[in-house]
Amino acid sequence: MRHYDDAVASAHTAIEMQPQNVQYRVTLAQLLWESGNRDAAVQALHDLDAQRPDAASESPDLKKQLRSLRDALTGGHASAIHPALAGRNAD
Repeated sequence: MRHYDDAVASAHTAIEMQPQNVQYRVTLAQLLWESGNRDAAVQALHDLDAQRPDAASESPDLKKQLRSLRDALTGGHASAIHPALAGRNAD
């Protein structure tokens, strides 16, 4: 668990340095999910959706990673469980 704590702290630092970097925010949510902190992962996705103005310009790989994370958090039913998990312009 210590490795996750260090990785999460590093992701937070990266976001502080570049708050508009979507990849950093997705990585944070992924790390939180993998460390067992689902609620914080959901919040990280909510924060991501609140600050990302143009999801259409994101790379296909990033969209795929984000979709996979949302599916993992919800068992594939993101919009039915929590609006933040459904995302905004995710595809």
